[in-house]
Amino acid sequence: MVNQNGEIVGIITQTDLFRVLISLTGVGSRGFQFAFQLEDHPGSIKEVADIIRKYGGRMVSILTSYESAPQGYRKVYIRMHGIERPKLQQLKEELSRNAALIYMVDHRENIREIF
Repeated sequence: MVNQNGEIVGIITQTDLFRVLISLTGVGSRGFQFAFQLEDHPGSIKEVADIIRKYGGRMVSILTSYESAPQGYRKVYIRMHGIERPKLQQLKEELSRNAALIYMVDHRENIREIF
């Protein structure tokens, strides 16, 4: 980084960038991650988030991308914790009825499911 006089006042390293990325994505959280393909309209993420909250889920991060999504859709990645494991299957079923699930990762148990 340089100041307004063009003098070097700091250096951003690759490690600094990785730390920011980990912090923004919530990778350090040992919860669950769900990936969805949602219609790109106002409120589509809220509909899914409301279901997750109903099961006690606390969202750590929500990321979206239009890359490789069909026209009118977007990919949404939600990382969460606080879901009681006995309720996980019921949560997956309700999410599947209301959104197109792509995958789910249980980071604590190292389980991955592709839908």
